[in-house]
Amino acid sequence: MLTKKCFRWALAVVAGILLAATQIAHAQGAPPVGDLLLDAADSNTGWASSGTTVWMDSSFKKEGNASLKVTGTGVDRFVKAFSTSFDVSKMRYFTFWYFIDRPDLLQTTGDAGTIELTSAGKFDSEEMSWPVSSLHLQRGWNYVVLDLPGSNTSADGTAIDLTRVNFFRIYHRQSAAVTTRIDRLAFTNRDPRSFALSQYFQQKRIAVTTTAAQLKQLDSLYAFIHSPSTNAQWEQQCRRLTIDLTLREINGETLKSMKVNSTVVDNAIKAQRIIKQYMCSEITLANGDTDLQADLRARAATDAQLTRSIASTFKVTFEASAEMKDRLLQFDLSRIMSICGGTSSAIDAYVSNGTLPSQGSNVLAPGANVLAPNCKISSPDTASSQIASYISGLSPQVSDRKTAFQSCMNAFESQGSECDNPYASPDDDYLTRLRAIPGMFEQQVQKENDYKNTLLAFIEDVPLDVARNDYGFETHSTTGTTQLETLHQQYDVLSAESQRVKNIEKIVQQDSAIQPLPLALPPGGTGAQNTGVPGLQLDEQEMQTLSDAMDRETAYILLLRLVDEQTKIQNELMNTYYQICSTAHNIDVLCFSSPPAAPPNMAGDPTNPSPDVGTARCANMDLGGNLHAWFETPAGASGLSRQLNEGDRINHCTCELFDRGYGQSLPGNIVMPYGNCPTPEERTAEKCLENPLNGTADGVRSECRFLMQPISSDHDALNAGICKKMLPNCDKNAVYTKSDGTCGCGTLTNQRVFTPKCSTGLPFCVDGVVAEGDANVGGCGCQPYFSGAGNCSDNNGGKDFFLTSVVSNLVVRDYPDRPGYQFDHIMVAKGGTRFVTPAIQQKQLSNGSQLTLRAVLPGTASAYAGATGQIKVSCITLDAGATYQTLNTTPLSSLSTTGGTVVNVSLVDAHGNNRCFKTGKTTAYFEIFVNSTANQPVGFIDILSDNGNIFAPIKPACTPLLRNNPAGPRPLNQWPAIFPFSDGSVINTANAFEGVGTIPAPVTTGPTFPVCIGPDGSFISCN
Repeated sequence: MLTKKCFRWALAVVAGILLAATQIAHAQGAPPVGDLLLDAADSNTGWASSGTTVWMDSSFKKEGNASLKVTGTGVDRFVKAFSTSFDVSKMRYFTFWYFIDRPDLLQTTGDAGTIELTSAGKFDSEEMSWPVSSLHLQRGWNYVVLDLPGSNTSADGTAIDLTRVNFFRIYHRQSAAVTTRIDRLAFTNRDPRSFALSQYFQQKRIAVTTTAAQLKQLDSLYAFIHSPSTNAQWEQQCRRLTIDLTLREINGETLKSMKVNSTVVDNAIKAQRIIKQYMCSEITLANGDTDLQADLRARAATDAQLTRSIASTFKVTFEASAEMKDRLLQFDLSRIMSICGGTSSAIDAYVSNGTLPSQGSNVLAPGANVLAPNCKISSPDTASSQIASYISGLSPQVSDRKTAFQSCMNAFESQGSECDNPYASPDDDYLTRLRAIPGMFEQQVQKENDYKNTLLAFIEDVPLDVARNDYGFETHSTTGTTQLETLHQQYDVLSAESQRVKNIEKIVQQDSAIQPLPLALPPGGTGAQNTGVPGLQLDEQEMQTLSDAMDRETAYILLLRLVDEQTKIQNELMNTYYQICSTAHNIDVLCFSSPPAAPPNMAGDPTNPSPDVGTARCANMDLGGNLHAWFETPAGASGLSRQLNEGDRINHCTCELFDRGYGQSLPGNIVMPYGNCPTPEERTAEKCLENPLNGTADGVRSECRFLMQPISSDHDALNAGICKKMLPNCDKNAVYTKSDGTCGCGTLTNQRVFTPKCSTGLPFCVDGVVAEGDANVGGCGCQPYFSGAGNCSDNNGGKDFFLTSVVSNLVVRDYPDRPGYQFDHIMVAKGGTRFVTPAIQQKQLSNGSQLTLRAVLPGTASAYAGATGQIKVSCITLDAGATYQTLNTTPLSSLSTTGGTVVNVSLVDAHGNNRCFKTGKTTAYFEIFVNSTANQPVGFIDILSDNGNIFAPIKPACTPLLRNNPAGPRPLNQWPAIFPFSDGSVINTANAFEGVGTIPAPVTTGPTFPVCIGPDGSFISCN
């Protein structure tokens, strides 16, 4: 079936998706996916720079073992002649990572610098070049994607020979010394993951086509015109382009209000209008197809020029500019429909069959068309400007929109980095392509995305026995070693995963009309139906579910996503093969007699990575020391969370500029924002990424500590990292955090740090900052940067692995001046605190009848004099009717203030029955209750040792704090959504951050208009 959809027609034209069948045919002739590595930048051999040394930097890199670094005022930054030439004649893009610390110092006029490739072994001969100024480099790392070809002739007039490229240079002029780095220079045929950027490059190619055959392959509209289309299809395209033109004309007014070059905007609209008039038979082209080709090339050229003009206006990269152009178009579409009464169903009916919306017997169309039926116009000739003026009345009063927008965008440059790898996320690309389908509502997008996730989960969940029994992939290690046998099992499973992808692709492609597709299920299900493809059995209910959702467009987009998945699996498969055969090539039957060469696109090979959503962190704050902080949106209807990215940044700045109600609502409020405006929580996180300071520059706003955190770090560790970042002029050893979370700079004397509350001084903190405490947390200590889930060594803290009702009741501290535990991380629980471990199975305890803790009193001995407090340990299984079982009560008087005291908690009752574990599969939660007064805290050096003593705590797998840390579950995912404590209180872990209440309100001032926009476009109270 082919459902008619029209709501997203504007992006359909931008994306060129008018006939999916045509696009599929084009894809079959597309260049293969693959990278050609020019230089990994892991060695400085052969590299030169003017007047200085090219250094290897192994600590600050993006890929591989190192990057290359140059510091100073030299013009030639990185130059290299290659002894071996490279044939890149079939490649589309040249890419590399480029770092610059002060882009504001770069010259922007005259000869500001270029990026050069040549085939002459030197610059300015047989050259292709791109101006550095056109890149609009941002602070930090930039992922540069250059479309081939660039400027085709060099200074001496000779053209490059792309079959033998052998020279690279990047030079630029600056007013003072700058630091630059370069990493992984490569050619690729992979389109950027930014769909908008990919389309910008597509428009550039269309603009320079020289033959009708090339144009037909690149331009879907031209292919449609030359296909056997009916009059009804032409009329439908006419109506589609009519509404699209209205949207673009209104959007043009938005762009002009932001001071984008008005001539460029008008030329783009004019080129679009000519195509619309031709499709609607309003004009006849004098020279027929020749003029049509010229007009389509002009449309592409003016659209690409608009992208470049936006980049120039706001000094952003082409990726950001392309995203901005498309997202502003989406935003205006949302505004027009919300304010002017257009509905998706009315537009869908009109585009499909020409039906106009009606109320009773009266046709309602006082506006320009069904896009804006309720916005009355006085003259059709000025309809778009009238509607644009009307909707602008609901925007904040901003005197200089260009400056305001650029200021908002630039705010991220001072603290956070944008999503800088356009190959980062195949799933983002998948969603963007879905949303580009005409009429694809967001609800339908999520439905398709859920199906895709289900399908990918099925692909990746092949059990070993199914892989070997049903798919026939069975290999074994001939050496009998456990390590090699494990690799063989992994190899078999990956082979089966690859086969599953191939089978699904066959089903999708087996009928050119894209018949209803069945959902692939594991073999042997009830009511299974054989599809004729090995390894896929189909459930009738799942078949119907998919038949309701799948059509040509979504099938094509799913195929593209499956190609990404197959690439990933093949990379992993080759990596596994390489691991097996590099060590066992002489004896393993899987391998040849000689060691295999490393696969060219091996997963895990950092010099040539495959695209992966986990390889990039977007809109994150670099806290230094490889510690990044970000906001990750909660899981929504799709069941998946995601990180804020470049698109969110653009949406945020757009909504601040044009939505009067944006920002008036606080986290937790129910609001009706425009379609692509961030939620209140996302908006608050964006403001934190812009600037986390509390206004007095001495600390971090409380809502930022709640919203922005690395997966592997708790709030206090995040606060310590931000304080260090926010006080660059303070000696790194003198930075400290106050008990209220604000930052300070102490004084240094004789290798000790003195602060107002640490008057006796504290030794320098090795991996953190001084933390002013009080009696409740054992006085002054050190706050580690890596406390929380990052327990990559046995003595690192694990606060995030313990659930508590008040997060501030648990802190992680070091006490370098305390004998007996000066080298340990201590998790300190204030008096009165209850906290719970993750679920534990008995087999995880080497002594299954005993639980071992190691506790200490972190305060002074006098603070505990006469104390009658206790530590109480209980367990619960959360089975139906299960209650807490009290296991142990240890008086505080038995604990030491100078070293850890081992507390052995027996799990067995007087009759020899285990009180926590009924069977080997039972999972139990252990609650520790510090039953003491507030000023009598207890510190835990170790909890849940698995060998009966103090050395190896049981916690979930280590998640290292690395740059570009892959996404993963937050610590709260270790518990059920609702968790009870022994005192009857409960925590909703699904809706809380670290199990603690709601997000604090932002301390930012919103627009001065106390009004929000209702779903019908009317003004409503923001309360």
